[in-house]
Amino acid sequence: MAFEWNEWRETASRVRSLGGSVAIASQVTTVRGIWASTIRTQTIALRLLEGPTVAVGLAQYDLLGSVDLGFVRLGAGAGLLPISFDYSRGDYSLALASPRAVASLSFKIGLLRIALGATTSYLPRVFGREHVITRNLSLEFLLEKPRPLRRGSHPLTIR
Repeated sequence: MAFEWNEWRETASRVRSLGGSVAIASQVTTVRGIWASTIRTQTIALRLLEGPTVAVGLAQYDLLGSVDLGFVRLGAGAGLLPISFDYSRGDYSLALASPRAVASLSFKIGLLRIALGATTSYLPRVFGREHVITRNLSLEFLLEKPRPLRRGSHPLTIR
């Protein structure tokens, strides 16, 4: 579960909207020594911003590389939001293939990992209003259960 503070800024008119969002996500993390890689999938995100603006993002994917220092993990990466719908100031808009940059700092407490994140996204709208640049700050709560690898093997085997 992720909670975000959002800022949307339209590229040409510089119209700015502030608001928040709630998202449901899952992730798979592989740790090798102090290095970790994470694939995070956000199933759906609902954003409510001033203006009024309502946006729904579907199936967002992030890939992060991290340094795991025990209970603290610091990471950075990139992501993609394949499709996003929004209603803003009387117009419906659709954005496709939106790239994003991601940074994360997380703390592990037992089975719970609390993550603070920062992202910047570019939403190229194919119809509706003009393109948007977003900035987000997030607070995520993740339940983690480590699964040891069998015989020291990697979960991905290429044959």
